Amino acid sequence: MKNKQIGAALAVIEQIECAHVSIAQSGWLALGYAHYSTDKSLQFLLKYMSHECQDGLWQGVLLWHFYQQSKDKAAARVVLSHWYAVLCARHQRYYEQYDMAEDGLPAPSGVQDPLQLTALVWSNASLLRIGHVLGTDASAILQWQELTIYSMNDQLWDAASALYLARNVAHQHRYRPNGLRGFLPMAAEVPTQDQAEAMLRHLERILFSETITMLEGWLLWQGLLFYDMTEYAARLRQFLLAAIAEYGFCEGFDGTSGAPAAQHASVQSPVTAALYLDMARSR
Repeated sequence: MKNKQIGAALAVIEQIECAHVSIAQSGWLALGYAHYSTDKSLQFLLKYMSHECQDGLWQGVLLWHFYQQSKDKAAARVVLSHWYAVLCARHQRYYEQYDMAEDGLPAPSGVQDPLQLTALVWSNASLLRIGHVLGTDASAILQWQELTIYSMNDQLWDAASALYLARNVAHQHRYRPNGLRGFLPMAAEVPTQDQAEAMLRHLERILFSETITMLEGWLLWQGLLFYDMTEYAARLRQFLLAAIAEYGFCEGFDGTSGAPAAQHASVQSPVTAALYLDMARSR
């Protein structure tokens, strides 16, 4: 059954030409293909890396993932060397343009959003790892990283609800973000262990009564693994794999029944297929 679903996931991805894939989609397709075709993974990755945009905040994460999965580390290191300085410069511009308070919490749309900050922090961490591989000074990235994590915990963490809030910068109004976004900083190792354990207690009460999109589910699964919450990570993984086996590669699923969420019912998503390929390889 697993091999059949892997074949089906690859078929969903292969139905679309690289030229017709959106920038945001191409990065996740690179992640999925990294397990099966280095050439195709690199093709999608280079399309994703060639654009500087807000959807590109995951570039550091996906570049590092490509390197980790590559069997030819020498060739992959050439890719790292080419893109490392480019991504560092993009991160610097991102902070300069959107972090008006200089507190490490950029707000490109006027909102400090936990999902965007998760992408930024995880990409910072990935660039630090890449810098180590390349033997390059990464002190500037480390400063950004430490400031952003500190400020997220100081300004956006809400102990009462055990999650990270979003904030409208103009009105200084904090509010609970949609979906599972408030829990996703776990994927970037932002919370302390005590905070993460409080988040898990909250998740145990509400997770499977929510709509779970594949992207949020994959990110949360990564976060649970980071904090060695393996039993709950396995439960979330099994839910998503079973929902996909039953209903196909929809963008989101009802946490109670596993059926496609109403707004996602008719979509067979290549991003879901790509994330499935990564999740199915894990045990």
